[in-house]
Amino acid sequence: MLLRVIKGTMLERPLAAGFKIPGTTGGTVGIQKIPTDEGLVRLQAALLRLESRAPTEPNPIFGQFSHGDWLTLQCRHAEVHMSFYRLA
Repeated sequence: MLLRVIKGTMLERPLAAGFKIPGTTGGTVGIQKIPTDEGLVRLQAALLRLESRAPTEPNPIFGQFSHGDWLTLQCRHAEVHMSFYRLA
């Protein structure tokens, strides 16, 4: 219930850069090494899905999202992933 109250804050403010999931190897899950060209194809497909489809079920933590809020949350999520990237 508390997380539903802070849903708006999460949509408006950046998430903590470099956040790692406690107790996981490398701080995240779902790591799969694939060739760059395949990764790009997968990313493009995911972005097209995200752009074209709003969530049909309420989020178990935050409840129902509008399509715009869903896109914003995904951008915030991507910010966390990009916070790990460092230019050499």
